[in-house]
Amino acid sequence: MIPGAEFTMSCRICGSRENHTVYDCADLMFATGQHYKYFQCATCECLQIAHIATQVYWRDEKILRFNIIGRVLAQLVGLVGYAPFVSFARLSLPKGVVILDVGCGQGELLYRLHSHGFTHLHGVDPFIKSEVKDGVVDIRKIGIEELRPEEKYNIIMMHHSLEHTPDNRSLLNQASRNLADDGVLIIRIPTVSSYAWKKFGTNWVQLDAARHFFLHSRKSIRILADNVGFTITEEYYDSTVVQFIGSELYRRGETLDGLATLNLRMKLKWLFYSLVAIFINNIRRGDLNCALFKKVHQK
Repeated sequence: MIPGAEFTMSCRICGSRENHTVYDCADLMFATGQHYKYFQCATCECLQIAHIATQVYWRDEKILRFNIIGRVLAQLVGLVGYAPFVSFARLSLPKGVVILDVGCGQGELLYRLHSHGFTHLHGVDPFIKSEVKDGVVDIRKIGIEELRPEEKYNIIMMHHSLEHTPDNRSLLNQASRNLADDGVLIIRIPTVSSYAWKKFGTNWVQLDAARHFFLHSRKSIRILADNVGFTITEEYYDSTVVQFIGSELYRRGETLDGLATLNLRMKLKWLFYSLVAIFINNIRRGDLNCALFKKVHQK
């Protein structure tokens, strides 16, 4: 927080121009030395970047998914593959549903769904190197706004895509256009309505300054849903131990590369924080949220 600083820019979610709280946020993921101004809306509590960053440093396509550290973490804490399946289990979906993954990369999740029997698997991602059409998945190098209105899907997924999008309302409007009337929109995001944000502040690992434009609160994501004709029918939390260990590394001035060389004390903390993560998910204070959206005309 910047002491004494107040900000009157309109909130992009609720439109409020109250005196928002301002934060000076550093790029801690890569320790680039770059700082970005964020403000937390005084009304809906959404934390958002003041000015959308147009030139941001990335290392590879999906930072934690494709390096050795990330693959180890994926097996330990469910960063890849596991967490998205929880939403499918809750919905008891038939294998023939038509699925669209927005921001799908090269389709890792879609291939995992295929291995579980799902057959109509589509993805869109304007940032992939090349399209994939192999008889298993159909992934196009486009944004969701380029889909034709008549292309309808029973399930549209946005697993950690919304926070990277400059215009959340437009994205959800596009999703509504292409979602079947009885369809479900699945959105997974980091949330400031969490113990980790309160405890670590700008050292919170999910803040990811410059790459995450919006960090929604429970209140702001509902306002967004209402504004585009959705209702949230269910939500749960799937945060992991990384919210604590990663944030502690940041607070010590280290990067996430430190996850590969944890000392004995931090390894013991890992075990303790694993239990804490389960507890705070159960009391709805985890820092990763999954919400199921349906169109408001549905009962």
